[in-house]
Amino acid sequence: MIKQINDLNLERYYINLFNLEYQVTEEDIKEFYKPIPIEKVLTSQSQGIVDIVLRTKEDALAVVEKGSGVSCASLLVN
Repeated sequence: MIKQINDLNLERYYINLFNLEYQVTEEDIKEFYKPIPIEKVLTSQSQGIVDIVLRTKEDALAVVEKGSGVSCASLLVN
């Protein structure tokens, strides 16, 4: 799900990721989605939930497209 948030006139898009392995870090997520510019990663590792913050709708759609059908294990970088 893509959520658009307008806060203080700063447009941001949020992507929610669920059921991630607990070992997945912010750096793993940024590496997996390269070269898409991720502004921020908000994690709740104990629950396996991550919110990715992006600046543009195009970046948000690129994250969704790249992550479609990918298992959680694919996010782990060795």
